[in-house]
Amino acid sequence: MKKLTPLLLCILYVQLGYDIDGRELNDVFWWFKSVAEMKKVITNDDLIALVSDEVFQPTIIWKFGDVQVTCRTLGLSTATVKLIADDGTEQIARSTGTGPVDAA
Repeated sequence: MKKLTPLLLCILYVQLGYDIDGRELNDVFWWFKSVAEMKKVITNDDLIALVSDEVFQPTIIWKFGDVQVTCRTLGLSTATVKLIADDGTEQIARSTGTGPVDAA
């Protein structure tokens, strides 16, 4: 196949059991073109990997904000973690233990 159009790519994906169109199809098409420049043969596994990487990304719920670990020979070790929710609210959790791994 010398020239693949977005429509033909859509048909290939329908045959593989995927239903993508619009912006998602356009994004996958451009990724496909960049892969096709590097490879002579594009397999179904390549097509599945492209759609998996481009379309089916997980929704980000939490982002890592900060971490602090304190180790002491006297007293308890502590670990503090800050996570940021997708709406911008911050959650901070702190734990103590007999060492840094136990505290975390």
